[in-house]
Amino acid sequence: MNIAIVEDEQSDMQCLQSYLTTYGNDNNLDIEITAFSHGEALLADYQPRWDVIFMDIELPKMNGIEIAKLLRQIDIKTLLIFVTNMAQYAVSGYEVSALDYILKPVNYYSFAMKMGRVCRLLQTNSSDSLIVRGKNSVKKLPIEKILYIEVQNHSLIYHLKNEVISSTSGKSLKIMEEELQRFGFSRCNKCYLVNLRFVDGLKGDMVQLGEHFLKISRSKHKLFMNALMTYWGG
Repeated sequence: MNIAIVEDEQSDMQCLQSYLTTYGNDNNLDIEITAFSHGEALLADYQPRWDVIFMDIELPKMNGIEIAKLLRQIDIKTLLIFVTNMAQYAVSGYEVSALDYILKPVNYYSFAMKMGRVCRLLQTNSSDSLIVRGKNSVKKLPIEKILYIEVQNHSLIYHLKNEVISSTSGKSLKIMEEELQRFGFSRCNKCYLVNLRFVDGLKGDMVQLGEHFLKISRSKHKLFMNALMTYWGG
């Protein structure tokens, strides 16, 4: 689960980070946290990869509501939870489809209740999956967890964050491209089908997905860049 925290008060930031770590440990969840001290930092080179964003309302320069309005122009899916000292400000969250709000000082029990709701929603939203058939196994693979799909010797290899799964289904990468295009996948060359959700950036003719660097071929460059810019809202 990818989570962003936008909070300018260091003590409140540390509190949320601590609560998320505790919740993840208690519920066997892999939670990655990225912290931002102001909303402009969140929006700079924004990529729609966060499952949930905890947003302080009282921020320097632009407040949390203003940041959220800009956020919704480029990302309508991520779950948004406001964190505030005053409940009356959180009512404005309905304008930006906020899921909920948490009052400061944050109580862990209340926080855990909100996270339970987040997890249930994410589980519902991520119900789309593939049935991947290996040599001696069959696995149900959530589409949102696939970084990219590779073709080698007419076999498909599914690359996840901490796992690589080979398939013997006989499907071609072209067929997978047609099936997964609506989920934000695009070909960067004839060998790789990329989940744009995980693209961290571009370096020369390479696309970066965490530790992975995949070549963008000349023939696929225009289509891939158009798909990526559309996904990023550019």
